[in-house]
Amino acid sequence: MRIGSASMQPTLQTGETVLVDTSYYRHHQPRRGDLVIYRLPNGGSALFIKRVIAVAGERILVRRGRAIVNGRQVAEPYADFGDPTWAFNNTRLFVVPRGHLFVLGDNRANSRDSRVAAHGFVSIAALVGRATRIIMSPELARLGQWVGTPSAAAQPSF
Repeated sequence: MRIGSASMQPTLQTGETVLVDTSYYRHHQPRRGDLVIYRLPNGGSALFIKRVIAVAGERILVRRGRAIVNGRQVAEPYADFGDPTWAFNNTRLFVVPRGHLFVLGDNRANSRDSRVAAHGFVSIAALVGRATRIIMSPELARLGQWVGTPSAAAQPSF
């Protein structure tokens, strides 16, 4: 998948291409930190990529750009939180419905994601796959870089 916007910076740069494991969610449940590729119900054939921040049954709100899930701030070393006073960087409390995910872009000040009503929660049925590695980039040092779930960063090298 080619990255077409800045919503996932600094993790993914516009114009980079990521490898997508399209079979991953046939055998695994999505979990916090996964970079998911999905379609929105009214998005036509467009593919989106965002990070899973909360799963079904979890309570989430965003304060100053930082995700707070079930009352605890999530460690997000990959995120650019942006302007803490920006309206979408301070949300109401959401409860993730069954069969859905709450997703955020890593570039909090430049991402249409679950904080925005027109985007909303993402249905697990709409998942296309999980991003795993950068396979094309103008920056050679980024080639092969793991971008999947942060806790899985110790994956075998490319």
